[in-house]
Amino acid sequence: DTSSTLVTVPIQATSQGATVLRARAFETGLWPGPLCTNTYLVNAEPRGEIPVSSLVTEPDNLWDWDTGIYVLGPNAGSGGWAPGANFWNDWERPLHVEFFETDGERKVSMDMGTKIHGGWSRTLPQKSQRLIARGGYGSDRIDYAFFDDVENDEYKQLILRNSGNDFYFGNCRDPIAHLASAGTGIDDMGYRRTLVYLNGEYWGLMGLRERQDENYLAYTHGVDPDNLDLLEFWGSPIQGTLDHYFQMLGYAIDNDLADDAHYDVVASMMDTRNFATYFAHQIWLNNTDWPQNNIKFWRPQEPDGKWRWLLYDTDFGLGLFGGPFTANSLTRVFNPSSSEYWSVELFLELMDSALFEEEFIQNYADLLNTTYSPANLLPMVDEVEAAMILDMPNHLARWNGDFNYWQTNMTTIRDFIINRPSWCQNHIRFQFQLAGMYDLSLDISPAGSGHIQLTAADIDAPFTGVYFLGVPVHATAIPGAGYQFAGWSDPTLSASPNQRLEPARDYTLIPHLTPNGRGALITLH
Repeated sequence: DTSSTLVTVPIQATSQGATVLRARAFETGLWPGPLCTNTYLVNAEPRGEIPVSSLVTEPDNLWDWDTGIYVLGPNAGSGGWAPGANFWNDWERPLHVEFFETDGERKVSMDMGTKIHGGWSRTLPQKSQRLIARGGYGSDRIDYAFFDDVENDEYKQLILRNSGNDFYFGNCRDPIAHLASAGTGIDDMGYRRTLVYLNGEYWGLMGLRERQDENYLAYTHGVDPDNLDLLEFWGSPIQGTLDHYFQMLGYAIDNDLADDAHYDVVASMMDTRNFATYFAHQIWLNNTDWPQNNIKFWRPQEPDGKWRWLLYDTDFGLGLFGGPFTANSLTRVFNPSSSEYWSVELFLELMDSALFEEEFIQNYADLLNTTYSPANLLPMVDEVEAAMILDMPNHLARWNGDFNYWQTNMTTIRDFIINRPSWCQNHIRFQFQLAGMYDLSLDISPAGSGHIQLTAADIDAPFTGVYFLGVPVHATAIPGAGYQFAGWSDPTLSASPNQRLEPARDYTLIPHLTPNGRGALITLH
């Protein structure tokens, strides 16, 4: 009998959480059809303007005592780390992922793999998960531009992060640390807050992040992902070899980098500006889970390929476990314990070079005056908080958190940002035994006629920053389109657009920019 009867059965949406339907076709003598998964957000819209991620898998993949990746399992040891627990294994399980934009439109729906991600944070009740596109599940890439500030719309892997060590505190320190590095040239990770449902159950807020692997480096820097050296910690290879790095480190140790010729050899093998900025950023953050931990660095396997450093896992900073905004993390780097000396050895060798020391101080001073200033960062913190605050009560209720305690942590982050620059400036002065500090004031006249690019910042409006006596500022004046350089406001300076400035007191400098010149820019190093 080939006749069939279609029976319609109403499905009641769950009162809380998302409603997930999975279906496949069966016919005698044939393989089952593909498994189709759809999530319906009937009663699951977030309170805030954030996207929604729905993760669906067979429950045993997560919760089975012997094979589930989310549970302790039969081999877990005692103690907070639970060594031997299932979630410490490098197990991958199938997962269906749907991603809904803030307007409710579904942008991604695909089968992929998942692993538990992270270090100590694996022991938390909400665990970070790696989302992995593989051909065995379907597509080998995730096609969507998730991040507005990342020029990429094709991913091999992404991370849903639980905020690591900041999980029970601010739940946003690492994203803020990454967002604060914008424009500095640091290799950071894109970020979006997302509301997560796991098998239809409300799973709280998580951070959607890039994963810093060979594919990340390929789309970020346009390099061949199959020809990279990517190392971590003391130099353990993730990909490629450690040969070039230890050749560079050995040269730095065996030669006096106070000799510019020797320093130039090392500088030809690594991006010293990137290294100086990376160290300055971590020191400003007061990230005490670094540099003895959470270090990754890479280079393209090319004759002129230079080492660069990756920023990740900065949860200890911004006033959490590292301590208050007064903490002198600069002296901690210069005075490591014997067991941690390896982590700063290259930095300390480079500090024998007057060229690198000057570059580091100039770079750090600019960042403290601009990128790390309260005027720049506080609006960003407000934006991060705004994306969380409406959904945070539900998230905290799900994971036994406290809303007032979370807001106290947000206050701690703001206090750190407000007070940190002046303390860091004093740390620099005393670490390098500098004579003092002065105010450098810059302006553009007429307005809109050009820019002033400091070593690590771009200035296009009246500006005053704190700088250090005895540490020169290099200035190159190049006007904007339609203007030409005609000299400096200081008559003692030469007519050259290139200047080495060493003020002995508070100092104001304005370039004379007159109409009808060729387009240009003002650069201060």
